[in-house]
Amino acid sequence: MSEPHDARLRQMERDSIDAAWAAVEAVLPKDAWLDGVQRTSYDDDAPWEATACGPIPAGVDIIAATGPTPAAALRALAAKLAER
Repeated sequence: MSEPHDARLRQMERDSIDAAWAAVEAVLPKDAWLDGVQRTSYDDDAPWEATACGPIPAGVDIIAATGPTPAAALRALAAKLAER
């Protein structure tokens, strides 16, 4: 791939992550926080996991969701939080 093409792809992923992060923040309960996004293992093919902590309805102190990319994991977490 060409250098400009790679740069555009990286920018699109950053924009996607920013939007997904904002989606999580929009549905986080009061006093809860987004703990982070990380691979579930050291394997490059492992899914990504996004985690929120704190007082979450239904007596849960931590909630996590996975996806094939960091943005997908964040969107999945936002969906789980919105269900609560």
